[in-house]
Amino acid sequence: MQDVYFLHSALAFWSVVVGAFLCAVYDVFRLFRLRRKQNGVLLFVCDFAFCLISAIVMLVLFFNLSYGRMRAYAFVFALIGFLIWRMTASRLVMSLMYKIITATCKVLNLIKMRVCVIVKHILRRIYTIRYCNKTVAKIEVKRKEQKNDRKETGSC
Repeated sequence: MQDVYFLHSALAFWSVVVGAFLCAVYDVFRLFRLRRKQNGVLLFVCDFAFCLISAIVMLVLFFNLSYGRMRAYAFVFALIGFLIWRMTASRLVMSLMYKIITATCKVLNLIKMRVCVIVKHILRRIYTIRYCNKTVAKIEVKRKEQKNDRKETGSC
């Protein structure tokens, strides 16, 4: 009889831990949605992946601690763990990650602008060099033609 109470209390404790873990996993999926809009297919895939992860984790929990029997209080404790994480650590993590992602996007945009300026400058140089080489080649061809014309006419 003592083992049954221990398993019930262990199931309740691990349900809270699993609920917090699932909220952390949900926060990872929320990070994908922070800076860019997603189309419906990608949103569906992310939601489906979260549901699949949640189902697998809860099944493993039930198989390990209650011999495969689903207990209603385990779902309630998992919800409590989810809400505890969501009200405490999730707010801190998401605000911190939003600031990090915003700063990273600003730095990446600045780097992208600098790289674009450098690439444009290099391409302009290449274009100028090619244009000058073509022009010089045309001038040399004209000079040779004029030289040949002068030789044929016999003038100096």
